[in-house]
Parts: sequence; structure tokens; C-alpha cells
Amino acid sequence: MDTTPYLPRPKVAVGNGLRTLSLFNKPGGPDKEIRWNEGFRQACARQSGRFDANKLCHSGDDPDKILFAVALKSWYGDGSSSVEITYVEPTRQPPSLDYQLVLQRAGFMPDRIVQQRKIMAAVDAESRQMREEARARSAWQLMRERGRAVCQDRDGVRYFGFVEDFTESRMKVSVTRAYFIRSPAFAPGNFRPEVIWTGPVGWFPCD
Repeated sequence: MDTTPYLPRPKVAVGNGLRTLSLFNKPGGPDKEIRWNEGFRQACARQSGRFDANKLCHSGDDPDKILFAVALKSWYGDGSSSVEITYVEPTRQPPSLDYQLVLQRAGFMPDRIVQQRKIMAAVDAESRQMREEARARSAWQLMRERGRAVCQDRDGVRYFGFVEDFTESRMKVSVTRAYFIRSPAFAPGNFRPEVIWTGPVGWFPCD
């Protein structure tokens, strides 16, 4: 006797450049999700593709070409469970905007955009570092003055002190007090006044 659970026909919806198939498989649960995942992985492999952790099937010829996308969700209630399966595939190439939006929601980012963002992030980081170095040089010129009030922020605490002496690259600071930046009326319990020799990095003139 065949005891295979009844699998209803999927509901099919056709959109702008994509086709969506959705159905409930009952009973469901984690084991069923694993089986569905393996089934889609094999279906992707039959098309010489690669099925990734985001449940996207990448073409073997072009990783930025997504052959289909899958979403699985388990439902529990009334002592039973089911798995909701949604399968989306393009119906034309190049893919429509609607299909690209489906892929973006699934976590897909074309490699060219990933590389562009890496380049932009590197440029921004370099520019930020140059600005910080320029600001530090300017601040160092101002801090090279005996009696100058200087501050340093570290782990949410602002340390306040005065410059007692300095060399070309270091300064002697008498750190007199510390307080929480978000709550200036309160000081960390382990703070003790101290005199230190330090480089200028992280310090800035303060009132």
C-alpha cells in the first residue's frame, strides 16, 4: 500500500518576467525541509548549477545568473506541521526587475555590485583615514602647549587632563578626572588620577 503523503498541485502565478509556484506539504517539520532542500539541490545540479545557502540556484556558466530561487517555511499548529514551499523562476532573459527584486530579498547580490561596493568601501576608508590623520596633525599642534586641556574617549568614558610637558612625538598628561560620555555626572569606580607619557593618537583639545 502506498503511504506517500498526498502532495497537492502547486499554485502557479505568472508575473512580470517570472513564474511562482507555491504549495503546502503536510506533514512538514525540519526533516521535510531537509528533504526539499536536497531535492532542489539535485534539481539545480541537473542544470549544471550550484545551489547555495540562500536557496538560490546559480548557473554553472555565470554565477550571477540565477536559474531559480526557493523559500521554505515550516508551520506548526493543532498538533500537526506543514512546509510552505515557494519556487520562483525567470520567464525571460535578461531577468525582469520583479525577478531581480525577488533575488535581492533572498540575499543575492551580483558579483559586479559586490566588487563595486568593496572598491567604494576601500576608497571611503582611505579618505576617512586621510581626514583623521589631518585632524590628528592639526590637533597635535594645538596640544603642544603646557597647561592645555586634553581629552581622550575610550570605551564610553572620557578622560580629562592637562599637558605638563611634550617632545616632538609625545606629551606628558596629568589625567585628573574621568566621566561617562552619556552620563557626565557619573565617573567609573576604578578611575584614579595619574600622570602618563603618551603619543597624541586618540587625544584632542577640549574645554
